[in-house]
Order: sequence, then C-alpha cells, then structure tokens
Amino acid sequence: MQILEMDFFNPQRTNISLEPSLGIMTCGTIGNIYGSLRDKAVNVNLVRSLKKVSSLTKNGWLLLSLDTNQEKESLMQGYATQLMSQLFLTVFHRINKELPVQGFDPSLFKYVPEWRPEIQLFAHVAEATESQDFTLGNYQVHIERGEKFHLLNSYKFKQNFFEACCDKANLDILNVWHHTSPMKLYLLKDRANPHFAYKVKSVKCPALLSALASVDTGNTALDEQLT
Repeated sequence: MQILEMDFFNPQRTNISLEPSLGIMTCGTIGNIYGSLRDKAVNVNLVRSLKKVSSLTKNGWLLLSLDTNQEKESLMQGYATQLMSQLFLTVFHRINKELPVQGFDPSLFKYVPEWRPEIQLFAHVAEATESQDFTLGNYQVHIERGEKFHLLNSYKFKQNFFEACCDKANLDILNVWHHTSPMKLYLLKDRANPHFAYKVKSVKCPALLSALASVDTGNTALDEQLT
C-alpha cells in the first residue's frame, strides 16, 4: 500500500499507478474539492475531480466515503468548535512565520463557518476582527475589519446528486454501504476498463465504516450493523 500526500484535485497530476489499483479516500475528502462561494457549477467541479482521482488508479477502483449531512445545526455543532477554529486559523500564523511579512498580526482573525445549502457547501471562512496594514515582500497590504477569507470547502453532497456525477465521470457504482450516521461508503469502478469490472455482492466491513463515520461526524455512538 502506498500512502499519497498530494493535491488529488490538481489537473496537472499524472497517473501514478502502472496497473489497475484500489484508491482509498477516507474522511470525506471528496468534499474538499475546489469551488468559490459564488460558484454554482458544483456538478462540473465534482465530475472533473472524480475523473482526476479515478485516473490515479489506472482504470482501477475507488473506495471513498461521502458525508451527506445537510442539517445546519448538526454541522455547526461538529465544526464550530475551538479545536476546528485553531486548526483553520493556523494558516495566518504560518503566513507570519513562513512568508516575508512585516507588521502582520495573525491573531486578528476569527473562524466563522458558513452553511450554503444552495450549493451544498459548508464553507470554512475566517473574518478579520480588526483592520491592519502590513508588508508582504515589496507589497503593501491592507485588511479591513470584517473582511472575509474563504479557507476551505467541505461539500455535503446529496446521495442522488453524487451518484449522478459519478455516472457523468464514467464511474460505475459497484456497491454502497450505509450507516446510521449520514456517512456512506462507495466502491466505484472506472467503466473505461470493463475487463476488470465485477460486482460486489456482499461485503461486511462495519469496523471500517464506523471509523470513517466517527472521523467525519464526531459521533461515537455508532451502529455496526450495515444496511
């Protein structure tokens, strides 16, 4: 097994496998695809990303988890925490430490996540708590109080929407495992290589699915019986 540390959604990436392989994407990583807060073409971005990720397996298989939770209150309880705030605001401390800045105060930001149901997006956003001026290399930079910065996406795709995009990406759905949480586990196959296609009739993997659900939702009261 080869663990990959890379930008899976970068269109410049090339195949890394020489033969059909199984790619495993846990923690709902497929929800972290590109897209701005004003981007309505979510299906286009998802299809493109699915194609790119599947290409890494050389016409093989994808085992990926999908978080379909679209309940705002539940999402806020899971993400609007001190730990998540510290995680996402780390980027400003890295700017202060790793870039040629002078006069930059990384503490003048707060984490303000937003749920955008019209595009199925839970957006991780930072907001400036005070105005500040600083230099970045040879550039003068001004940040206004209340200015927002879009840091990361956590799309929460509906099941039918995701499956329609899989079809457009030429991916066959071999099996879907459901859980008591909104988490689902998909086994996908690139239909471009039918020689390696097969149908999974029955696979029991409650421990794996429970682990995936626990990571994504924080729910530890998980039912190990798959449906």
